[in-house]
Amino acid sequence: MERDAPAETRNDATRYVYDALTRLLMSLRYAEYLPPAEMASVVECFWILDGIGASAPEPVLPDGRTEWLFHYGTPFCRRHDDGRLEPQPRALVAGQITRPVFLAASQSAGVAAIRLKPGASSLIGVPAAELTDHLAPLDAFRQTDVVLDQLAAATSDAARLVVLQRWLSPLMNDPPCPAVSHAVDLIVTTGGRISMASLSARANLSRRQLQRLFLAHVGLTPKTLARIVRVQRAAARLRSGTALADVALACGYYDQAHMALDFRAVAQHSPSAWQRGAGGLAPLFLAQ
Repeated sequence: MERDAPAETRNDATRYVYDALTRLLMSLRYAEYLPPAEMASVVECFWILDGIGASAPEPVLPDGRTEWLFHYGTPFCRRHDDGRLEPQPRALVAGQITRPVFLAASQSAGVAAIRLKPGASSLIGVPAAELTDHLAPLDAFRQTDVVLDQLAAATSDAARLVVLQRWLSPLMNDPPCPAVSHAVDLIVTTGGRISMASLSARANLSRRQLQRLFLAHVGLTPKTLARIVRVQRAAARLRSGTALADVALACGYYDQAHMALDFRAVAQHSPSAWQRGAGGLAPLFLAQ
């Protein structure tokens, strides 16, 4: 797995996230890039993954974010509940998910993606809740043939970022709902530990108003997003080998049993099962 950033993209606005686990099973390179200032209100990051990634399907956990993905290499395969493997569309919108999605990397992976901030999940032009737990072809919303060709022809991450940003630019006219963005920031900055009563009061909205806005702009209820944020933070700590009791304490749980309830609801795994091995692909997509 590569570790050095390409010279043309090594700058203050760029950050790379690499996971040593991928060296065990695959030869994948994963890079995250911060968005330019004019896109920072809606984009969490751009990311690019490429390399040799043949693997059995692995559970990618809910992370509270919608993504638009472009497979300029061989598309990943998704495993359905009946065991059937289905190649993903070359371009797709991955709405909010409330349970793991099982994905298998391809022999010649190449993915460029836009990870949206939670409050920008409706940017594609439909209420976010309509896409929850769906992976839909992006062509249903906007043409992608040209951008896929340009991504495949590009020879560097820097060039692919230009392609993604050019494709995204026309969709930047409608800013996210300020009240939702503020509430999402409170959930994220508190690690999902804020009470719903406190969240509603600090957002200056009733709980019913807040829930309605979240379903339209985030695709999840505030309570579900908070639970996902807690599990994501706990999952990242568990993969570092930290003891379960210490992780539960650090992430604001009453005890290990409380953490286990959240894990089974979101990850469909126990914390100990996740710690023993989530494969090489899934840990790359843990929220930082």
